Amino acid sequence: MKNSILVLFALLISLSVKAQSDDDYFEIFRSTFGKDKKTIVTELIPLEEITNASFNEVYDAYEAEQQLLAKERYKLLESYIENYYDIDDEKADELMKQALSIKKKETKIMTKYHKQMSKKCGGKIAAQFYQIENYFSNAIMLTITENLPFVGELE
Repeated sequence: MKNSILVLFALLISLSVKAQSDDDYFEIFRSTFGKDKKTIVTELIPLEEITNASFNEVYDAYEAEQQLLAKERYKLLESYIENYYDIDDEKADELMKQALSIKKKETKIMTKYHKQMSKKCGGKIAAQFYQIENYFSNAIMLTITENLPFVGELE
């Protein structure tokens, strides 16, 4: 199991080289799902030409905020891995507070853009947008969770 933390750390280090680029968030997504995120979303949500421009405007703004949040998640994961063998109650509490803060921000961002999407594109498209984004978020978090050792597991 010690190898799994080393592999994950190596993966995060390699991603940190890419983190200098604004495309890091999208690269991680492509490596997880095999396609560009916006391509998948536009394949799943049928848009008319009139709605398409409005959708793209809202979606692009949403993605810009999500990219910033993804960088926060990355920093949290990096901190968890770097401190894994020295995590005490205080550090565990600090990491959890950061994780919960990120989760709150994620909910706030989704609420903000769901409202905008509903207003500009209609409730059905806004609901589809939410379902797809929720699936992506859960799938990525599941992949990360499955590859991270449980706190204190490797002592």
